[in-house]
Amino acid sequence: MYNLLRSNYLNAFTTADKAADNAAGGVALWDLPDEMRRAFNPIILTRTKYLHLIRGSYEPSYSPVPNYIKRKNATTIEFDVALTSSIRVCVKLTNDSYAVATVGSGRTDWTFTGLLYDIVEVTGVSFDTTLTAADYDKFKNYISDNSQIFVRGGFAYQDANFMCSVSGDVLYKNTEVDSYGINVYKTDGSYVRLVADSCYGVTKYDVAAVVKSWFNKELAEFGADNIMTDKALSIRYKLTIAGTTYTFLAVNAVAQIGEDSNMADYDEQVLTKFSRIDYYEGYPLDYAILVSSTGETQYELGELTPLSVSRVRIDNAAVELWTENDDENIEDENGNIIYILPKCDIPVYVHCNPRKPFYVRWINQLGGVDYFMFARQQKHSPSVKSVSTYEKFVESPLNAKTNSKAYSLTTANDITVGAELLNETDFQALRWIAFARKIEHWDEKLGKWIELSVSKFDGSYNTKNETHTVEVTFSLPNINVQY
Repeated sequence: MYNLLRSNYLNAFTTADKAADNAAGGVALWDLPDEMRRAFNPIILTRTKYLHLIRGSYEPSYSPVPNYIKRKNATTIEFDVALTSSIRVCVKLTNDSYAVATVGSGRTDWTFTGLLYDIVEVTGVSFDTTLTAADYDKFKNYISDNSQIFVRGGFAYQDANFMCSVSGDVLYKNTEVDSYGINVYKTDGSYVRLVADSCYGVTKYDVAAVVKSWFNKELAEFGADNIMTDKALSIRYKLTIAGTTYTFLAVNAVAQIGEDSNMADYDEQVLTKFSRIDYYEGYPLDYAILVSSTGETQYELGELTPLSVSRVRIDNAAVELWTENDDENIEDENGNIIYILPKCDIPVYVHCNPRKPFYVRWINQLGGVDYFMFARQQKHSPSVKSVSTYEKFVESPLNAKTNSKAYSLTTANDITVGAELLNETDFQALRWIAFARKIEHWDEKLGKWIELSVSKFDGSYNTKNETHTVEVTFSLPNINVQY
């Protein structure tokens, strides 16, 4: 609670009508999620309920009441409520000396006698009546006698239940159970209402439970534009909290244990863990970029939408825009031309098309789209998984052809592919394909994407090896049979 109040409590103290706030159940402080979060991890929104109290006049039965001591005039100090026990008070004077006095119970103020200088502030209090002015550093900022707390004048005091302002106002944590609801809005104005009970004054909402269901089921296909925002990759949503509307971005991504769900580190970055992008002429290819509300990245092919994940298409015309120099090209050791994406530190490698292509794409763990060409060899394995039969009635065995008939087949249509000699970076990117939410392959004959699922995967590796291998078996659409 202290960390929350340290950054937010000033706003609560400056509310216009404290009496109205109290009557309405108190001032609620909100802890908002980061601007960009991974949708498949919790996106937690926290509401902590407090009461705005004037000078500690609220007296809960289970916790001490803040009681302020402050300077009333040049020689007198004042207590907000009557003391319940005697205390020793130390004050600082205008000449930087100190004076002490024992104040009896029942007092609401106390006048120091025989002072040669004026009181500047209350330095501290104690139950120890043997302390003198020379012991000023032994006085505490506050004391407790099990019914009251005495707070050092002019300073803020806080613990698990209280936060006190310099002016004497007290923000008290209300731990009674109540329920509270918020609306989570889509950009089109529709919304889902989340309602939860507060436990010890704290209500937590997982916004991801709502927004992750709003992603489009299909990746968008490019039209005339080379840049587009794809709602299969990101969803913008709004929350109206205490009269203020906030806009957030949920990315179709997931963080693993030990990773931060906040996506701020990927702002204006290509959402891939591959070290490069491989382009094959005639095959669809694009890359996804996360752009925050303050993103200023510019592209030759168009403008990126702020607070979204945008896809940028790569084709023959686009690749030519990304040459490093008009007079010469960058080549790798095999003579392949390398192009660099603008303002993104990732190269595009241009390859000849393989003889046996199997081209796939998937939504990766960062919420972008990755592409990979499994070339040279694939193993196709159409099979019958099970056969259902029934026993037919045979009146004459002499004339019968069989005594059982099949009435249905369950089929499988698998294809096994692999990649070898992968460096550490590309291997770590490719090995997550088996856990992707959506995987598709490019059908050469139809010229369209066909959805796949993974039936078997081996992504094991030995850290002593410099290169690694991935083998994965995909399930193609089942074979239609004549049953």
